[in-house]
Amino acid sequence: MIPTKSFSLLSALGITVATGLFTAAAPAVAQGAVAAGQCVALKVVEGGGSTLVRKSIKKGAFGPGNLNTDFAIPTGLRFDYYVLEFLPENNEHYDGSVTMKNADGSSSTAYSGSGNLTRGKTYYMPFRSPTLTQPYQLNLWVGSGENNSYQARIWACRDKK
Repeated sequence: MIPTKSFSLLSALGITVATGLFTAAAPAVAQGAVAAGQCVALKVVEGGGSTLVRKSIKKGAFGPGNLNTDFAIPTGLRFDYYVLEFLPENNEHYDGSVTMKNADGSSSTAYSGSGNLTRGKTYYMPFRSPTLTQPYQLNLWVGSGENNSYQARIWACRDKK
């Protein structure tokens, strides 16, 4: 079972931080659930059916440029937790958050973290809805230095029954 608190990228590195409780097994459990077929990859909104996004950070002259990506939750299915799969393409500091968008117009941050990450190492960060509601969409926000790149996917999972 995946813990219910949010995790930080530092937690994925084995460092406990104040943003949430962390157990060393959580990322491994999440990765195992993905591998065992308990999860489905969410499609990127306006991604042509793709479940994987690759971006290079562009900040723009008028503020942040392409820091957000939305993922659609399939209708008619209930999920128990989600897993952010994150692959940095630079040895750099990354900040990230996942916000759940609900049908009633409300939203809540389900994951928030930051850390110095290793290029080419895949990180798995599990999280649950802080409100226990089923969102219709997840927004991934990633910040880093100009031209730093990453790949990301979000998995929607069910607890093993």
